[in-house]
Amino acid sequence: MLENGEKNEETELSQDAVENEETVSVDESKDQNETLPNKEEIESSSDAEELTEEPIKELVKNTEVKSGFVARFTANLVDQVLILALTLAVFFAVKGILYLCGLEIAKGYEAQMALIEYVVLNLLYVPITETTKLKKTLGKELLKVK
Repeated sequence: MLENGEKNEETELSQDAVENEETVSVDESKDQNETLPNKEEIESSSDAEELTEEPIKELVKNTEVKSGFVARFTANLVDQVLILALTLAVFFAVKGILYLCGLEIAKGYEAQMALIEYVVLNLLYVPITETTKLKKTLGKELLKVK
């Protein structure tokens, strides 16, 4: 007898759950209808074209296509030119600071110093730029390479 009593309680609970779910879905649909504009309102609006075309243009503009070898190579070339420019800037800044302190780089070692700076900047450039908000290097961003 306990089993029948337990089953009756379970069926009553499941019926209550079904009724609660139905009322929730009805209430939710009422809220959605109140916030969404009618088709007539959209068609009568002078901004109807803007509502449909603006998001599509924005999606197309921000879409990136998987790029091939040439695009990736070009993006890498842009990054290397940027790194080279940074290397020269750092090199002359260090050389200027040393000059102000009364020191100078020994003759014949300027090239080695510039090479060391280039390697260090090259090793740091990709990890630093890919952890920024862009999540990619500047060359990839300029050429829209994924």
